Amino acid sequence: MAHYILAGDIGGTSSRFQLLLVDSIVEQQTERTLSHPTTVPRSLKSYNNSDYSTFPSILLTYLSSRSVPNMIPTVVVLACAGPVQNNKVVMTASSWKVNGEEIRDLLLEMQANKKEISGESLSELANIKDLGITVKIINDFAAQGYGVLTLPPKSLVPLNPSNPSPTPNGPKLVIGPGTGLGYCYLTSSGEVDDVADPSSDSQSGDYTVQTSEGGHGDFTPRSNFERLLLSNLCARYNAEECGSLGNRTKANRVATERVVSGAGIQNIYEFIRYQPNQKTLSPDADCSIRTSQKIDEKIDASPKGDMAAIIAKHAMRQDPACELAMRTFASSLANEIGSSILRFLPSGGVYISGGVTAKNIGLLKTTKFWEEVCNRGRLQKIVQGVPVFVVDNCEGVGVVGAGNYGWKVFKKIAGVYEVEAGATLDTDKNFTRTKNIYSKELINKMTAAGVVVGGVAAAAMAAIVINKRR
Repeated sequence: MAHYILAGDIGGTSSRFQLLLVDSIVEQQTERTLSHPTTVPRSLKSYNNSDYSTFPSILLTYLSSRSVPNMIPTVVVLACAGPVQNNKVVMTASSWKVNGEEIRDLLLEMQANKKEISGESLSELANIKDLGITVKIINDFAAQGYGVLTLPPKSLVPLNPSNPSPTPNGPKLVIGPGTGLGYCYLTSSGEVDDVADPSSDSQSGDYTVQTSEGGHGDFTPRSNFERLLLSNLCARYNAEECGSLGNRTKANRVATERVVSGAGIQNIYEFIRYQPNQKTLSPDADCSIRTSQKIDEKIDASPKGDMAAIIAKHAMRQDPACELAMRTFASSLANEIGSSILRFLPSGGVYISGGVTAKNIGLLKTTKFWEEVCNRGRLQKIVQGVPVFVVDNCEGVGVVGAGNYGWKVFKKIAGVYEVEAGATLDTDKNFTRTKNIYSKELINKMTAAGVVVGGVAAAAMAAIVINKRR
């Protein structure tokens, strides 16, 4: 019986969807097994958010596309850019509101319409007679966290010169400058899980992603230039940063993502561009930095999402203003990473994701960048011992992570548990295991009957389930 998992990565500027197929749930006399989901061919699609007024319209466009099977997904996981509360989110970078229950109602209505038109049964359309429809809204960077767990070593570029190995089951931290500045951290139960595709090279513990809005913490300037930048941004974003205080006071802080993000690069450049006394902005007092009129015109004529790429491109061509903007971005990112290492102590590694860093790895693979990460005074040695990586190609990590979380959800609602079936005891009383998936009800029946599978009594298997899952 086939089931589908719909994974969506809903970012600030674009949305990506992918469909996964759980090929079969095989019922046998003593066990219920699930095959690991596979990607439906040609189901990965990307859309520009600006082309759609609401999120449901973009979702319906995807579900009606020719490369997507005529089905209703059993599980939908939507990773959205914004703080998630009660399975709802208001997108940070747009006016979109995404409500998990409303999406579920929409899918149920679609299912009813399909049944009325075709006469097909519920199980033929979506198997929802057995499992229903489950929609989960998660933070977009939570999906990045679940996606990072699947990455093979070849996708990770080490920045720590000593290249220490991640501590098994150690906490992990994911930071991602993109449209904004994403954050999440991962904690492990210590048990081995199959979150990652078994065909990948990566090995992961049973990690749970903890969401964070760390990118909205305060930007901390460390130079005269950055203090001037902070003052400029405080004035510029006064209303937004003051929040409920409104016009009764002036903002004396801005979020870190106003600087450490794609939009942040644009903010830095515009600060350089519009200052009346640009000479004071240069690290060299004898040299003034002015922006190029030609580059300014390109930026003015480009879509907002392309501005950072234009600045980065001309920084590589040694335009002084663009170089200063990118150096400030990189320096501020290094400071944020170093401070975050002290906050989280991520012995399992720091993973820098996000489109901005993936396209500008050269900025991060410098001695100066690493020195700024480690510039933590008395605790410098702690930072030097933490593995830090850049995700080389993070374009699809979010949607893969949403799919992996969907797989976790699917196993839970299907009423199946992973246990080490076929386990036997060796002379050292250590288990050797082969994985099967057993339903809770089946284990109870087996226990009552005194069934022994692969040398392990069903009662012992039930204990494994209790210890592992509860």
